[in-house]
Amino acid sequence: MKFNNKKRALAHKSIYQTIIFILVAIFLFIISTEFLFKDYEMAKYGLIVFIVLLLIYIFRGHEYFEYDSTGMVVSIKNDSIFKEEFRPELLVAVEFPKEKLDHYKIQNYFINKRLNIYLKSSHHSTLVKNSFNITHLSPRRIHALKQSLHKIISENHAKV
Repeated sequence: MKFNNKKRALAHKSIYQTIIFILVAIFLFIISTEFLFKDYEMAKYGLIVFIVLLLIYIFRGHEYFEYDSTGMVVSIKNDSIFKEEFRPELLVAVEFPKEKLDHYKIQNYFINKRLNIYLKSSHHSTLVKNSFNITHLSPRRIHALKQSLHKIISENHAKV
């Protein structure tokens, strides 16, 4: 199975760029009209904190997800849509033989969804954990991802 969320990631990029522009305009307006907010100091600082937290959320990265399990190797790529502009170090790419997949977990946090894949180590009897952000995957894609990974794990357990 092979899929990615490139169209959705590009749509998110344009939405995020618009939000960033609006937030910067609001921030500049607050700073330039400080005399209007003298009675509302807490509201002003609360709005600035909200803007900063929203910018951190936007620039946390890993909006693009690519999965390919055709053949004997599973390839997973997680990348940022702002990679070229701000964060080139956010690329996470893993390729591994299907036999090394031991198990996986999908964790749902408040704003975030993560895929944790546990691979059998070739040198030790330990498991190696790889994490991927799948927040921007549609529920249909997450379901397909679960089915594909479950099928690989079932085939691995049938061989043993």
